[in-house]
Amino acid sequence: MAKSRVVRKLMDMSAASLLNLRITRKVRFKKVLGSYYYNKSDLMNLFNDEN
Repeated sequence: MAKSRVVRKLMDMSAASLLNLRITRKVRFKKVLGSYYYNKSDLMNLFNDEN
């Protein structure tokens, strides 16, 4: 699991783009004490499928 800041840096995306992925349920996430955590493999699969 990776925090939002790490995911945004790794994927070179804005906070709004990451929020959009959460809203549209394209990525799984967990919210723990106000921080969002994402599964890195889910994100990698999402972007590998789009290419």
